[in-house]
Amino acid sequence: SVGRGSLLNYSLKVDNSGPQTAQGVVVTQAIPSNMQFNSASSSRACSQQGQNVRCTVGSLSASENSLLSVVFDVKNTAT
Repeated sequence: SVGRGSLLNYSLKVDNSGPQTAQGVVVTQAIPSNMQFNSASSSRACSQQGQNVRCTVGSLSASENSLLSVVFDVKNTAT
């Protein structure tokens, strides 16, 4: 379990299983209502946009993957 006031780390793996390079790859993750995005601890490619975290991966060659770290602060008011 994750306690109030602690950090929660999401690891997001993006795979290109297609035969060609994927261009302009972007991952969007909704921010849970009882959490706040922690930009200092997250991957540099990620930023908050409204109620979402947006991570810009860019290009992924065929069979390539990218691992993103998205960190949230669990609010002290979380239940």
